[in-house]
Amino acid sequence: MKEFKFWALICPMKQLLMFVIPVWIIFVIFFFSVDVFEYFGYFFAAILIFNIFFFVFFFKYVKITFSHSNEIRIYFNGKEKYIGNADSLKYAKGADLNNDPSYGELGIIFADRNFFFRISEKRGLFESKPTKHVALLRYMATAYQLEKESSQSTLFGESFIYSNPQYKGISVNERYNKSEY
Repeated sequence: MKEFKFWALICPMKQLLMFVIPVWIIFVIFFFSVDVFEYFGYFFAAILIFNIFFFVFFFKYVKITFSHSNEIRIYFNGKEKYIGNADSLKYAKGADLNNDPSYGELGIIFADRNFFFRISEKRGLFESKPTKHVALLRYMATAYQLEKESSQSTLFGESFIYSNPQYKGISVNERYNKSEY
């Protein structure tokens, strides 16, 4: 049994921006319309409360376990959110497996549910081991023989799709059924 643990932002970026941008606008309006030095304590408290709220609701401690019977379990903050098997795994989306500095998001797409994670971890020139993002993708690629297919350029670099050849439903391209040939 193999397991991976990490802190991740689990909200899609579009939904996150729909929440954060109005809060920024309100904050900027108050910042320029009120004497900041007189109400510094209130501004500080508001920023602190917003950051705590943001962390509690959008960051989760994620644990993904892979069993020997090809069962995949995903937990958020210790609560089980999904149980699936390798046959229901459509594809995984993330960084290049040959490139250790991974940026962007990790997507694990099942037939009935999609999971997207933005993993926060230390990166830099002196980081010697691969990131958790790449380690998880490498394990999935070797354990389930995922095939590297297409890539797309994102804000944080290139994102690759690793499709599952054992999946019998509609493929990544959504144009052909893999069970027909």
